[in-house]
Amino acid sequence: MAMFTSQEAKDLTKFLSYAENQDEALSLDGLHGFLFGLAGIPGLVAPNNWLPGIFGEGMREVDDEKEGTRLIESLFSAYVRIVKQNQNGVLAFPFGADRPRLRLKIGRNDSCPCGSGAKYKKCCGK
Repeated sequence: MAMFTSQEAKDLTKFLSYAENQDEALSLDGLHGFLFGLAGIPGLVAPNNWLPGIFGEGMREVDDEKEGTRLIESLFSAYVRIVKQNQNGVLAFPFGADRPRLRLKIGRNDSCPCGSGAKYKKCCGK
């Protein structure tokens, strides 16, 4: 299942071109992965918390208000659809890859999955 419709891909590519610094803005593939990650977070994340992450330093003003509205609606429409796909259990892992499998057993000497860097037995495994 494609993450973006062909029209969304065109609109989102154009939307991303409004980034002030193209080197810091996400690519279309980067946006694809970013929205996939947002969809996997329990609960909804307010757009004002994630929109700045798309454009890096910021975005230039869109001259045509109708075009700006269409572009932002395309982004939100893709986001809402992806979240719904995740809620319905039909969201495909990006780029055709298989979903990573979770490791069920953590060894005492393995790194702790909380990300502390400590061994599991010295951290969450106490």
